[in-house]
Amino acid sequence: MLGMPDALRRAIELIIAVAGGEVRAPAIDLWPAPQQERAIFLRPERVSRLLGVEVERAEVERLLTTVGFFVAPKDGRLAVQVPGWRPDVTREVDLIEEVARLKGYDAFPDELRAYRPGTVPDAPDEQARARIRERLVRAGLLEARTLPLQPPVERDVALVLPPGATAAQVSDILRRTVGPLLERLEGFDEYRGPGVPAGQRSVAWHCTFRDPARTLRERDVDALLARGVAALEGELGIRRRES
Repeated sequence: MLGMPDALRRAIELIIAVAGGEVRAPAIDLWPAPQQERAIFLRPERVSRLLGVEVERAEVERLLTTVGFFVAPKDGRLAVQVPGWRPDVTREVDLIEEVARLKGYDAFPDELRAYRPGTVPDAPDEQARARIRERLVRAGLLEARTLPLQPPVERDVALVLPPGATAAQVSDILRRTVGPLLERLEGFDEYRGPGVPAGQRSVAWHCTFRDPARTLRERDVDALLARGVAALEGELGIRRRES
């Protein structure tokens, strides 16, 4: 940093004056290369365009000068000399950000300004959806998305299947007797052993019930499941396994 030797020299002077002591050896600069001052050209119209409000050239010069930048007009632009202690400022946009910070972010409007949309076209399927949606709206149709009124009700039931009874038959009968309120039916466990008659098997099912128009009550689900189990017992001799 260009200002570091001066700062270090002043710090040594203050230490000697306040606490006493002496300099035993000169300072050693271990930085691989000195930080050189550099100039960045700043366009006042670019400042106004990026910040969204008009900022006078004189105000830009004043703001940057207050924090150590040296500003000089040149060919309709501002040649800004960046001090050595600001290595973070390397581009024109960095200077514009500095102007915004010094001016105060509260000075800028918070409404969304007009912008130029991108030129990248939408994917073909998105274009097709947009055309279909536009035609449906022109025809007087409105888009609506229905959401379930409440969470589903879930039940697990273990069924003892006699020889020859299949999981597909169980699924068909349950769906037919319970109806559309049985949203999902999944078999997740099979057991053979003590507690299950020889030659038979116990299959556990996870049942999910949902009514899109109302909230299902516990007794509603119990009645639906009992109706399905009764149909299984009557058609295939399948009974509910009691623990």
